[in-house]
Amino acid sequence: MSKQITFGLMALLAAAGVPAAFGDVPLFASQEPLEFRLEVPIKALRKADKETWFLGKLSHAGTDFDVEFRARGKFRLDLCRMPPLWVKFDKQQVKGTVFKGQRRLKLVPFCRDTDKYEEYVVLEYLVYRIYNLITPESYQVRPAQVVYVETKDGKATEPRFSVLLEHKRLLNKRLGFETIDVERIGPTDQNPVTASLLEMFSFMIGNTDWSAIRGPEGENCCHNVHLFAPKGAGVAEGTVVPVAYDFDQTGFVNPSYSEVNEDLGIRTVKTRLYRGWCRDPAFQEQTYANFNAQRGAIEQLVSSQPGLSEKTRAKAMKWVGGFYEVINDPKSRAKRIDKKCRGKRK
Repeated sequence: MSKQITFGLMALLAAAGVPAAFGDVPLFASQEPLEFRLEVPIKALRKADKETWFLGKLSHAGTDFDVEFRARGKFRLDLCRMPPLWVKFDKQQVKGTVFKGQRRLKLVPFCRDTDKYEEYVVLEYLVYRIYNLITPESYQVRPAQVVYVETKDGKATEPRFSVLLEHKRLLNKRLGFETIDVERIGPTDQNPVTASLLEMFSFMIGNTDWSAIRGPEGENCCHNVHLFAPKGAGVAEGTVVPVAYDFDQTGFVNPSYSEVNEDLGIRTVKTRLYRGWCRDPAFQEQTYANFNAQRGAIEQLVSSQPGLSEKTRAKAMKWVGGFYEVINDPKSRAKRIDKKCRGKRK
């Protein structure tokens, strides 16, 4: 398939807001908050290494699921009372339930048990949903209201907004992809359409905590980005599809614990910095058109999302509006994007 045809197809899918072909994966077919109760050894999880699994229970709609948990993440693992989790299901138990087809799920819980920290999770959920509007080549999410119970003493939280994330295995199945596991890739290996969308999306949300070409020292690619390619395509010019995740350290969320790499020349996540590569102007123009086509849907998403104070909602709307002011003003676009892009246009 030519780049032009792929480009047009992607633009049409994104402009139509097509989320996915869910098939036999009911969990992500709805955005109604899923209510459940988790019995989890919170204190033990925080002390153990990330390879240790703990037994627990997930209760939903009158059914108890035997599940296993382990902590994940880096920054939030050290910071939070409740770390991000992997949840592993028994594949026999989930048959005929909303969790049908799930084996492992990422769960983004509250970091600390306060309303302020709960809002951070709501905002991060909105980032994923905005990404879904921009491109189907993004992780699907499902909001949840979860009661967390410490198995040691039975102490329970109030229901807290949390987010369930699609597993790589299911993204591959949904899009006909396979996971790419390499030490690093070059910018020309990336699908220019998807890469351009990711780079502009990162600028939109104020995300600099990512890399789509290499990982941290001693690790494979990438940093807060997973790599995929159409089945059988491997790594070749234009085949690799980067998909970003982990969006708490962004200007859109703007958590009180945020940190930035000051080597980038910024001191706060509230400063947008374009970190994309210099692309063919035709790709960039289509990328701008894609974002403009979704502006109404994005603003509606933010303005109607429950769980935000009016002050927080107003800040989020202003942040979105600031992005559109840049991309729709030629002078601002030249200064903030064209002059900041990495590499030279060919």
